[in-house]
Amino acid sequence: MVTVVGLTGSIGSGKSTVSNYLLKKGFIVIDSDLLAREVVEKGKPALKEIKAVFGKSVISKDGTLDRKKLAKIVFSKKKKKEELERIVTSRVVKEIKKRLKKLKDENAVGPIFVDAPVLFECEAKLPLDYTWVVVADDDVRAKRVMERDGCTHEEFVARTSTQFSQEEKIKRADRVIENNGSTRLLYSRIRALLREIHAI
Repeated sequence: MVTVVGLTGSIGSGKSTVSNYLLKKGFIVIDSDLLAREVVEKGKPALKEIKAVFGKSVISKDGTLDRKKLAKIVFSKKKKKEELERIVTSRVVKEIKKRLKKLKDENAVGPIFVDAPVLFECEAKLPLDYTWVVVADDDVRAKRVMERDGCTHEEFVARTSTQFSQEEKIKRADRVIENNGSTRLLYSRIRALLREIHAI
C-alpha cells in the first residue's frame, strides 16, 4: 500500500523548499500549482470560463492568462477567489486523483507527496494518509515574500487574508514542520518525518 502525504503551508512558509528537497531525494511529488497552470493553458476549457467570469482584461494579447491582473482581482475580493477556485480547483483535484490512481495501479514506490498550498481550504477530499504543514512566524514569512516578489507588506497581508490562518492549518495537519531557521535545520526536520513514515 502506497503512503500518500499532503504537503501544505501558508505563503512564505517555505513549503516549496520542502517540496524541492523531496524531489531531489527522489520522491514523487504531485505539484498542484503546476497542474493549476496546465488546466488554464491557451485553448483549455478553464481559460474560456475564466474569461467569461472575469472579463477580457485578464487575457493577454497572445491569448494566454494574465496572472498578475487576475491575482489583483482575486486577492482583493473573497467572492472572486471562490469563483476562480470553482473553475480551477475542481479540475486540479480531478487530475490529482487520476494521477494517484495511475501511480498506485503501477505499484509506484511511495511515499507520494501532494504539494497543495490550499489543501485544507478547498476541502478536496483527496485520498491522503497524512498531512504535513510547513509554518513560519508572520514576520519571517512577510520578509521572504516581499524580497522574493518585490511586493509591499500590505500586498503580503492581502494575499494571506484569503487563506486559512496558520493556526487553523496546524489544527488540521497531522505533523507540523517549523521553518524559522536555517535550511539545514529544515532538512533535518523533514528527514525525521520521513523516518516516521518509514520512507528512509
